[in-house]
Amino acid sequence: MIRRLLAVASKEFHLAASYRLTFVAGAGSTFAAVLMFYLLAKFVGGGASGLLAAYGGDFFSFVLIGIAFQGYLGLSLDAMAGSFRAEQVLGTLEAAAATSTPLPVLAAGSILWQLLQTSWRVALYLVLAVFLFGLDLSGANLLSAIVVLFLSIAAFAGTGAVAGSFMLVYRQGNPVRWLYGSASMLLGGVYYPVTVLPDWLRPVSAVLPLTSSLEGMRRALLAGTPLSGLGDQLLVLGIFCVLSIPAGILSYRWALARARRDGLLAGH
Repeated sequence: MIRRLLAVASKEFHLAASYRLTFVAGAGSTFAAVLMFYLLAKFVGGGASGLLAAYGGDFFSFVLIGIAFQGYLGLSLDAMAGSFRAEQVLGTLEAAAATSTPLPVLAAGSILWQLLQTSWRVALYLVLAVFLFGLDLSGANLLSAIVVLFLSIAAFAGTGAVAGSFMLVYRQGNPVRWLYGSASMLLGGVYYPVTVLPDWLRPVSAVLPLTSSLEGMRRALLAGTPLSGLGDQLLVLGIFCVLSIPAGILSYRWALARARRDGLLAGH
């Protein structure tokens, strides 16, 4: 099973490597994003320092962590759905489903490569910010950051499976991706602290895993907070893992059964 998963990931790597310009363009867009937020931080100045005191009072470091690590949420919502839809369009999904390799393994292989791509992009964000724009991560607690990252990926994965299941059955449009992704970007604290939200929106923000993910990551990387100081964030992420992963598995099984029954595996 592991060998098959790695084989699919290797196929995705060689496919991506054949488009070298895409890699260069991705690195260029990452640099442009870091530069844009650095200049925006210069414009904002110290006006937001009071709201960002828990993260060192620096808008640049705050927003950089948000824009970099929200990529894992986007990956979870797009990867499985995109993998299934691409195979449907190419007309290869039905043939793949008839092989001895389960569809989840085929999707996981594609997701593994995209996960590596996302991690590379996050690392590039941080490296550029540290060496070119003065981001200070000298006090970061790496253990806390790693634990928050793994829990975040697991918490996002369940919802990603639900989104992929929806795409497998309905093919066009993805309200799970639109509603959940939009709510997370608006209320999850990517560009601004959730403390600026109206009181009636804060309970919604509190139950979104992206909120706890970014809060935990910022505290770990910018304030050096140990695991003992991240109890609330780890609890929310853990609960979401327990709830969303089984929901993702059940929704996938339902979607695959319906797709086979209705002949939806063939491309259109």
